[in-house]
Amino acid sequence: MSYVPLWVKSNFSFLEGASHPAELVERAREIGLSAVALTDRDGVYGIVQAHMAARERGVKLLVGSEITVGDPDAPDASDRTQRVVLIAQDRAGYGNLCRLISRGRQRCEKGSSLLTLPEVADAGPGLTALCPDADLLAGLRDAYEGRLYAAVVRHLRFAERPVEVRLRAVARGLDVPTVATTEVLYHHAARRPLQDVLTCIRHGVTLSTAGAHLRANAEHDLKTPHAVATLYEDDPASVARTQDVADRCDFSLDGIRYRYPAERRPDGTSEKDWLRQLTLEGAAGRYGGEIPGGVKRQLEKELALIAELEYGGYFLTMYEIVQFCRRENILCQGRGSAANSAVCYCLGSTAIDPVRMDLLFERFLSRERNEPPDIDLDIEHDRREEVIQHVYQKYGRSHAAMAANFIRFRARSAIREVGKVLGLT
Repeated sequence: MSYVPLWVKSNFSFLEGASHPAELVERAREIGLSAVALTDRDGVYGIVQAHMAARERGVKLLVGSEITVGDPDAPDASDRTQRVVLIAQDRAGYGNLCRLISRGRQRCEKGSSLLTLPEVADAGPGLTALCPDADLLAGLRDAYEGRLYAAVVRHLRFAERPVEVRLRAVARGLDVPTVATTEVLYHHAARRPLQDVLTCIRHGVTLSTAGAHLRANAEHDLKTPHAVATLYEDDPASVARTQDVADRCDFSLDGIRYRYPAERRPDGTSEKDWLRQLTLEGAAGRYGGEIPGGVKRQLEKELALIAELEYGGYFLTMYEIVQFCRRENILCQGRGSAANSAVCYCLGSTAIDPVRMDLLFERFLSRERNEPPDIDLDIEHDRREEVIQHVYQKYGRSHAAMAANFIRFRARSAIREVGKVLGLT
């Protein structure tokens, strides 16, 4: 029987998942799965690693996230939450998923996320919803018509039985189909002890006092199709629907590319023309009025490629940031491969004349490399925050963000935390 795991969390669900995305994908290939989802908690942080591993191993990757749902205004909101798994069917669905995650993250303190049920319902187009909670089904049925499933969850725990009975009853009343799931937290059952340790670190308890914080057994591994068929031998239709969900999902990271937001410019002026005008004005200033022929040819070459690849907005944004620094007497200097660009030099982003120095522009930007340009700007450290706040104020906090960093345990900190869990410190 064909089966696709639809609720899978990696170590990017921090202190919950106990396997790397690549390990999950490799295990999926080993046990004969044609596809696997990655649905980390309130984020899509692991999908790049998972995508690369899936492409290399010939496994179809479904991109999704486990979304935390609740009432942000409730006094005990963080303790009264429910979950729904959303999986992107197409590019529009992926965009809706990302916007939804951003909204939930922005309203909460760092490391947390919370969305209301109406917000999840409004984000429905292009998404499939798997709902393990009977109380959420009615609120999602209309918005996710034909794309909503009651997620039956089995981990061989006695307490799951009454939950399943109620979920099935509500689903029948709402005409919502069921789908077979297990909440996957690691690629192999041998990782169960590690998952226990991570859980203890997350809750600040030791293994001896963890109690109900720990999962009851090792049934949260990535199971073979045969194991799932046995687990759901009374309901093969729910297992078969996992493949139906996977077949409906066409989204892949290969199908998207970065599109830079349009920069503000004078009315009636195209992005291409505005960048050209600023570049030529800057060139006249750099070269004292008359622009040398070699510089003109290089600028035309660069401007044509920038327009073709639609990166003009990026250059205009960097120009605006540099101009702000100049106005506020904030020291700034472009560095790296951007110094190979005559356009960057004329816009004032860099200080080295690449034409006179005979620098290779293609090291910075080329059609063949298929990579966006990277203009690194060094800003004096004690005034860096001024520039960051200027960007937020000019473009809005919903249109600007800091680059994310993934925190990893180093050996010393890992040993210290594990020691606490084992009661050694």
